[in-house]
Amino acid sequence: MTIKLTANNCFAFLLLLFLLFSSFQVKSDSLKKINLNNYTIDLSNIDLSESIIDIGGYAYFYPNSFINIDEIKSGTQKGFPLSIENSWNNQPQDKNNQEAHGYGTYHLKIKIPEEYIGKVLTLRPNHFIAYSSQIYANNQLIGNSGSVGTSINDSNYSPSRNFDIIPFTVDTTTIDIVIYVANFNHFRGGIFDKVKFGLSQNMISLRDVNIGYDLLVIVSLLIMFLYHFILFFSNIKEYTALYFSFMCLIFAIDFSFQDVMSMYIFFPEISFNIASFLHQTMPYLLPSSFMLFLYSLFPKDVSKGVLGISISISILGVVSTIISISHASIYLITPHFIYELLLIIYVFYAIIKSVRNKREGSTMFLFAFIVFSTCAINDILYVSEIIYSVSLVSTGLIIFIFLVSILQGQRMLEMFNQNIKLSNNLKISNDNLEVQVKTRTLELNKSLKEVIELSEFKESMTNMIIHDLKNPLNTILNVESIENKELSNSMVQHSGYRMLNLIENILNIYKYRNSKMHLKRENYVLKEIINNSIKELTFLIEKKALRINLPAELDCIINVDAEIIRRVFVNLLTNAVKFSPRDNQIDIKAIIDNDNLTLQIINHGPIIKKKYYKTIFNPFGQADEKKSGNIASTGLGLAFCKMAIEAHNGVIYVNSDQINGTIFYFSLPRAFIKVNDSTIEKAISIPLNKEDKEHLSPFVVDLKKLHVYEISAIDTILSSIENKTINIEIWKSDIMAILLINDTKAYHELLKLN
Repeated sequence: MTIKLTANNCFAFLLLLFLLFSSFQVKSDSLKKINLNNYTIDLSNIDLSESIIDIGGYAYFYPNSFINIDEIKSGTQKGFPLSIENSWNNQPQDKNNQEAHGYGTYHLKIKIPEEYIGKVLTLRPNHFIAYSSQIYANNQLIGNSGSVGTSINDSNYSPSRNFDIIPFTVDTTTIDIVIYVANFNHFRGGIFDKVKFGLSQNMISLRDVNIGYDLLVIVSLLIMFLYHFILFFSNIKEYTALYFSFMCLIFAIDFSFQDVMSMYIFFPEISFNIASFLHQTMPYLLPSSFMLFLYSLFPKDVSKGVLGISISISILGVVSTIISISHASIYLITPHFIYELLLIIYVFYAIIKSVRNKREGSTMFLFAFIVFSTCAINDILYVSEIIYSVSLVSTGLIIFIFLVSILQGQRMLEMFNQNIKLSNNLKISNDNLEVQVKTRTLELNKSLKEVIELSEFKESMTNMIIHDLKNPLNTILNVESIENKELSNSMVQHSGYRMLNLIENILNIYKYRNSKMHLKRENYVLKEIINNSIKELTFLIEKKALRINLPAELDCIINVDAEIIRRVFVNLLTNAVKFSPRDNQIDIKAIIDNDNLTLQIINHGPIIKKKYYKTIFNPFGQADEKKSGNIASTGLGLAFCKMAIEAHNGVIYVNSDQINGTIFYFSLPRAFIKVNDSTIEKAISIPLNKEDKEHLSPFVVDLKKLHVYEISAIDTILSSIENKTINIEIWKSDIMAILLINDTKAYHELLKLN
């Protein structure tokens, strides 16, 4: 197969090399690996200021008991040496083997230099302890995942997949570490990897790097999922894109439960049972999703029987997990690993067969699968504790996904080129036919034009999405080099907002391109909507030292779809911030005419030429060609604004000159709400008795924290208050009436509960 050297391919390969370099940098973090000697690790002569200690070797283990350091020192309890680098049910010494489900206590000592007494330290398992644990340093709790118990029915037993670290200080040079572990939900018990120890600031820096790498992989997979999912709906017969998108989604969910448990970054409140179900079922779904994708690529070389078996095994694994989340993995994990190894062998056979038959893309796919399967086999053996290396599946996965994405892009491009070539040939051959045939030819030409436009649309979108995502992704990748954590967190949050806004614009442009946008109109304070949009852009606004002027007229109530209008402001303000000179201002003005509202967003940047006044609101429209030669921004933001405002029966336009600056106008007909303030004349004289006041007092504490224009948040609190008496019901109604006229004084009077 010949791989065409295009701009897309070059960029993809360069990005791939960069990701590889980044991954190896993360994997090769400088760690001092020291083993326990007689259950003690002596760090007296180690400089901890720049080092993180990777503790391995043997600790002392007390099975089927939870004992504190005083009981350990008394010598009344009997234990034995146990490796902390292997699960307790997979130890080198047969005499020490325990069942996977059980509980016990680990004990080890750490000696530190005297100068580190009083400094903030952290101790953390390398991955996670399966599945509940509590760690103590000199009888001080320094970390836990859930809480331990003596059986799955023990009321104290509360497993968790997320490990909480508590930094600590000590007043002696010897630290007694006691680790309680209970496991009744996993196929491995106890600690099964090295434990990291060091200064808290160094441990935080290392974790930030690992989180950044995990998020890079997960976000990349989700982008691939969305992109190919959209491709499928643009060409309903291309099931390869659908299967590939599902495979990327499953990989993303599965990877979010590895290493730093990134799932808890996205969903910190996710329950243990849901997390366990997702973690255990994703590995069962991966083989069948991969086989569906492979079969769609090379249907003549992949056996339908093998495909059916893989789907059946996936269903069996998911059903078994539903029936018994706690025990299914113990009995199915080893057979499933064997099944995966056999499936890898078969996939190699099928791909080599495709290469011999000269199937399009088979050579590149073979190379991608060699890389991925090598990393996958390493991880299978690593998880099975047959070999002791490092997890490589993330590196292999991102290489595989990007290479296959290039293959997918080439296949789509080739398909469109063939369609264009075929349509052109039909046009030439039908030039001399009768009128009826000419009519048919015109129809074919129309179809041809749509195919060409769709091809150009996708090509443009691919280039521009890559450009718009490259900067925020680079920001996330390089945020580890910034020492100011507050600044780095703001940069990551801003980059996330940028990527989320781009993806939402893409989805809405596709969704509503040929249909009407459906609105959820409700009454909102205009200023609250604007403030929410400004919050997303705080980092960029502060970076350019800009001022945003908000007049008093913006305190009015409007009837709109608040989320849609908020995104209109985000897109227009992003545009204004982007082109405003540093240390300048952006003005937001409102013009009210009866119930009609017109808003203006004014910046004092470069002037837009009149010939671009209309085109900038088209998808991929831009106000000026860039002389630098860089790819322009997608322009989907202004296209979305036009679609959103027209859905509200309004219009959006622009005017730009040297005197007034660049002004974006948009109108919202019949959106302004007039409120009669007579509704609250007697609101502050509600007769509340002692019981009413006691019932309302806890809620008033929260209400006092909110401003009068934060209607949605206030309404949420009011809805949670039980109407025990008619006076409470009247009090709540009067609060809502005050909100509609934005009367701060009356609002605080009511909260006094006189």
